[in-house]
Amino acid sequence: MSLTLPLLIGYLVLIFNSLTDYLTFEVYPLTLLLPAGLGLWQQRPPLTISLYLVLALLVGLYLLAQLTATFGLGDVDVLLMLVFIIPADTLLTCLAIAAVAALVGFIISAPRHRLPFVPFISWSFIMVTQLTGLA
Repeated sequence: MSLTLPLLIGYLVLIFNSLTDYLTFEVYPLTLLLPAGLGLWQQRPPLTISLYLVLALLVGLYLLAQLTATFGLGDVDVLLMLVFIIPADTLLTCLAIAAVAALVGFIISAPRHRLPFVPFISWSFIMVTQLTGLA
């Protein structure tokens, strides 16, 4: 089994969760377990500064989600799954691209109180993994 199997299953799970996040603002964390488990089984994340930065970011986002009502935990769950599938520096690139795309989308679209962020994460993840040759 190569790294492409966790990536392909991750693509499918992210597309499903993107649709549910866009339509109902819900993410199903149990669907994230299979690609995360396969990615972790295939290769363990190396202990680099990028990984520590991602873990600190995840803890901060989790605390932010617990303390505020406007930020959901689905984004944190998706990012945690991606930690086990792709290298941390690639994940940081995906997150930066997703944040810029979400800001542009928020500026262009009609004002909304909540913005589904999982579709932006999914789009950037698929784009970056295809362009960098991880797939």
